[in-house]
Order: sequence, then C-alpha cells, then structure tokens
Amino acid sequence: MKPTKIVWSKGFTDSYVKKSKSNRHAIDRALRMMAEDLYHRSLRTKKMEGWGDIREAHATLGQTMSLTLNGSEVYLRACCNHDDVYRSP
Repeated sequence: MKPTKIVWSKGFTDSYVKKSKSNRHAIDRALRMMAEDLYHRSLRTKKMEGWGDIREAHATLGQTMSLTLNGSEVYLRACCNHDDVYRSP
C-alpha cells in the first residue's frame, strides 16, 4: 500500500498527551502501521455507523482513534477509550 500522510488535530494531540506512557506507545505503534497500511488487520479500521465519513481504528482493544480521510491524508480527530469515541465531536 501507498504510505499515508497523518495529520493530528488539536483534539487528538490534547487527548494523546494525557494518555499513560503505555497507551501512547500503543497509539504510536498503531500510527506507524496506519502510515503504511490504513486497513492493517490489527487496526480493525472501519466506518463508524451513523457518523457519515468518520472512521475508527484501534490502537488496543480499549483505545480507539477516530479519523477522517481526505485523499491520501488521514486526519486524526480523537483518541479515547472505546466507548467514549462514539460521543458527539
């Protein structure tokens, strides 16, 4: 797959810096995978039901990232606990 440009939103950055070191490490690993293959099977990337073009990808079972696609760019919206990602942005 073609490498992807990853763009961090302010909301994503703010939530990322509040994460524990182990969660940040897992998110970093997921972002490296995402840059190479957005649909790597361990990311479990899929479209969020009822949220238009917003997608979700998993760093761990409990840590989910929401994102949108714009051509070859991935715009990271939020990283939070699995259930919290479904709250209104």
